[in-house]
Amino acid sequence: MTSLRFVGAWQPSFVVAAAVLCSLIAFWLYRRRLSQADVGSAAWMLPTIRALAIFLLVLTFAEPTFESKIREGQLAKVTFLIDASRSMTVIDAGALQDRFARAVHTLRRKDGILQALQDQFEVEVRRFDDRPATLLWSSALSAPNPIEDAAQVWQPQSWSDHSALGDALVEVVASDSADRNQTVVLLSDGQNNSGASPVEIAAELAQRELTVFAIGFGPGSEPFDLALREVNVPERLVRSDTLHGTAYVIQTEAEGQTFSLQVEHDEEIVWHQDFIATMDRQRSIDFTISVADLYERVIAKLPPQAQYANLPIKLSARLIVADGEASALNNAQACYFEIAAQKSRLLLLDGRSRWESRYLNNMFARDPAWTVDAELQLSSPHHFEFPRSKEELFQYDLILLGDIAGNSVPADFPGWIREFVELAGGGLIVIDGARQNLRDPQFEPILGLLPVAWIDATTNARPAIRDAFAKFPQLSPSGRNLDALQLSTNDPNASLQRWSSLPGIEYVSKTEALPGSEVLIEAVNRIDRLPLLVTRRYGAGRVLFAASDETWRWRYQTADGIHSRIWLQLARWVMKPPMDLTSEFVSLDTSATTAAPGQPIELRCQLRRSDGQPSVGNQPTAVISSGGLVVARIPLAEESIAGNYSAQTASLPRGDYRLQIAAPGFSADSLDVHTDFSVIAPPSEEMQRIACNHDLLKAISEKTGGKTLLESEADQLTELLQPLRRGKIRVATIVLWQSYWWFSVVMLLLISEWILRKKVGLV
Repeated sequence: MTSLRFVGAWQPSFVVAAAVLCSLIAFWLYRRRLSQADVGSAAWMLPTIRALAIFLLVLTFAEPTFESKIREGQLAKVTFLIDASRSMTVIDAGALQDRFARAVHTLRRKDGILQALQDQFEVEVRRFDDRPATLLWSSALSAPNPIEDAAQVWQPQSWSDHSALGDALVEVVASDSADRNQTVVLLSDGQNNSGASPVEIAAELAQRELTVFAIGFGPGSEPFDLALREVNVPERLVRSDTLHGTAYVIQTEAEGQTFSLQVEHDEEIVWHQDFIATMDRQRSIDFTISVADLYERVIAKLPPQAQYANLPIKLSARLIVADGEASALNNAQACYFEIAAQKSRLLLLDGRSRWESRYLNNMFARDPAWTVDAELQLSSPHHFEFPRSKEELFQYDLILLGDIAGNSVPADFPGWIREFVELAGGGLIVIDGARQNLRDPQFEPILGLLPVAWIDATTNARPAIRDAFAKFPQLSPSGRNLDALQLSTNDPNASLQRWSSLPGIEYVSKTEALPGSEVLIEAVNRIDRLPLLVTRRYGAGRVLFAASDETWRWRYQTADGIHSRIWLQLARWVMKPPMDLTSEFVSLDTSATTAAPGQPIELRCQLRRSDGQPSVGNQPTAVISSGGLVVARIPLAEESIAGNYSAQTASLPRGDYRLQIAAPGFSADSLDVHTDFSVIAPPSEEMQRIACNHDLLKAISEKTGGKTLLESEADQLTELLQPLRRGKIRVATIVLWQSYWWFSVVMLLLISEWILRKKVGLV
């Protein structure tokens, strides 16, 4: 490959600009002198020839040179991997640049490593974190990217909170299938908190005769630093609650240092306290905040016509530390929760006061997020005042139906329940009982909703015989993955252990799951395996069938700890999900206040005309913005419920987002309400330790016969790589500005000018 380079001491751009300027001045002066002479076309040709000659003469100061590179033999390959995780943004004590910038400078500086190696090896530079590595620069003959022009694309647009050294080593080797010697050079601070073990990968690479060198950036010992590792708050609270949160602070070489922890909402401090660091590596700090105060603060800034069912709240916790801390990049964390501004409504009906129904009634009645209308002793059709119309029934979010005698309910009521689930999107929980009243033909409309069929179905209800052997709950694969059945917030294994420790139950009605349903829990003993909790979607709603009324036995030795948690979570999952925000013309809802990166979020809206009736056949669009800029416009599809529309977000990066709706026939003012959600990553260990992990880098390199260097020793790498050379690149250089060709062109232009001047009589 042949390329033109300017190797003079002057900046090429300056010399070229000066050459153009001088040639233009010469052209103008020459043309001005000939403007009065009758020389025809020579009046333009002569100034042009003179200007070209002057341009070449001035360009000589840039020392133009042709370089021709010829490969001889098969070159060994060297791949540089630059760590682009967030810990590489730390500016260490005594340094003017962060670690990533220093790593780039180590490679790119004039007469640096890349300059020295590009004619001896095939060299590549890649940037990595926990995402696929990005090729930044290559010395390949077909890659026209000189080192000095590469800096603009080397820094990432965003820094990752995870670093995966092992995955980066695997990827770079897998990307090159050539059968030749290969060397990898890691430029990193040694932080590794994601992906495969780099030491194990290095052992595999050693078997392939691949050598790994490393250059470590950052101090070898931990400096004074305070870090906010995580902030935990409840996921959902009501207005009357007090928020009890916990902040986990990492204290490194900080004993005796004074610091403050403050919690902010919308850049206003809502909690603050001063502390003195202890010798403990980690400490927890509890804080309390009035939910009512937060609610009033947020509501005051919202449009007056907006009514929230669930109000999303973002709090930011921040450490305020005196000067001398190694890094302030790990001093802040956000936490999220929602305020249940409106209570969910439950209708609980049972034909008798069973233990199950009594416990559930008391549980929901005590929970401030629920309003319960209950009757547990239906002895006659007039004993309880049922909802008088479908519209009144549809005001509930969830119906819990127990073992009721068929002659105790109005004739139209079972049909209303069916429409409540199928059309209104309501939730229905059916708890079977030993009296088998639900098999009455009166409940035929409801039986069609159920996800099960009775094996011993009979039209004559009679008490069932309880089994001699207790049955124990066992989660199905679907149940294990369902958040509503998790008994531990952060540890799935702990949740499974709690399920396995629950006492058995005696009565389970004999049913079989229908096609299209999901068995969440089975009741198991050495003889039987029967469905215990079964669910399915029906129309716009969801139905959950419990084949036993004895889950109250799970209160043994735990009281409300497990039994209440299971049923409250299931109720929230089954119930008709309320719209987060309601205004005159539109209601908005997101399936979650927070989501992980890559996790889709369901967006829902309900449109109403000015007369309050649903707006059907519309084509609304979800407008998603972040920081005031629109990042996505997603068309919403119409649901089975009149006026309801929904869609899912595509994968969104981490950040805070706002959802608004635009729809034909509605003005911007009528839809000027919004709800917020956030995409957050789980807590990372990336910034908890900011010293360079030289031990890990040394273990990686020594496994393959390489060596780990300090940042100050980076120049030794060129010498260490010399024994690995296989081929070479021969560079042929033609110094144009000193060549006869360059001189000949200038002389040819000047001679041509003299001949033309003589021809037109100017000599």
